[in-house]
Amino acid sequence: MEREGEPLPESHIFGRQYEDDDYLTCHSISEIAFYKMHKRVGMLPTYYFPPNERERKSFAENKSNIYVMLVDGEIVAVGIIDGSELSHVSVRHDFQSRGYGRAFVSFLVNEIMRRGEKIVKLGVVKGNPAKNLYSASWFQRKVNIP
Repeated sequence: MEREGEPLPESHIFGRQYEDDDYLTCHSISEIAFYKMHKRVGMLPTYYFPPNERERKSFAENKSNIYVMLVDGEIVAVGIIDGSELSHVSVRHDFQSRGYGRAFVSFLVNEIMRRGEKIVKLGVVKGNPAKNLYSASWFQRKVNIP
């Protein structure tokens, strides 16, 4: 999916760059969210991978491209920027379906645009219920016609 155009309206969320001390919380949010999503769309077997030092180092090396969203001082979402692509957006399960994901994606899209990108890309697993949110809100499905 792709989005092109003006920056999105910002909400009053608090988003910031990832810090090394965020690793365990970010890992947990992401793993649980993707585990549940994979199970829901029938991508089985699905696994929960425990935290590990290799991933922690990778997060540390890439921390300028990883963002978290805080609500009342707690991390409730994590997302990764890779050039013009938004990936691994995860919202803590108890904060889903409450508008936090929409606000966080807006924040991340605008961050990509602040970096000079004109088109923002987002990969979405087939069957992921969040796809409806993304396509209805900001992203258009890209169709390649030969």
